[in-house]
Amino acid sequence: MPNKGKDITKLPRAAPELLKLEGKAREVQGDTLKTYILLRYIGFHPRVIFPFDYSDDIKIKEYNLHEGLDDNKREIFIWDRPKKRGAKAYTTAPRHPSIDFDVEKFIREVRGRKSKYKRSTAYGNRLIRELGEDIGIFNLSPLSLRHTLAVELYKGGMPLPVICDTLNMSPTTARTYIRFAPEDRHNAYDKAMGLV
Repeated sequence: MPNKGKDITKLPRAAPELLKLEGKAREVQGDTLKTYILLRYIGFHPRVIFPFDYSDDIKIKEYNLHEGLDDNKREIFIWDRPKKRGAKAYTTAPRHPSIDFDVEKFIREVRGRKSKYKRSTAYGNRLIRELGEDIGIFNLSPLSLRHTLAVELYKGGMPLPVICDTLNMSPTTARTYIRFAPEDRHNAYDKAMGLV
């Protein structure tokens, strides 16, 4: 499918690229690995992980991503959305087994650390961009990992409204990236029509 008008760095990545990215992230370790894993397996927007500016008066500010348990005692991540009210005031995502570190501590450390970057989002973007460059993907965006997860959830059978709610993603954005799986649409049509 043509990528007319699309930023190729935000597009979902193919399985071989993901294997290379994860392998390189595990080789590099540290903030790069933790950032990769959070973006890859939770799928929240990068600004949830790296939202605040660096400054003398904002060292560790109250943050809106934390861990908890759902009604079935399953570990989840909760993203409080301060500008929203009611049912949309937060969203949750299950804790993936690959996340084997204290996420809240990692976020506090990154946000409290001085950096040559004025914003912590720039730091997170740099980590992912450099990870991509190490395997030959230039200008890779953290959003690419988020969009990849959306496509994988869709391919795994998660309904579009649930994907949008889980990732706090607009239906328009989700549909844009899910279009990159046309074989799934064709297979679903064939199955619905009793052709397979």
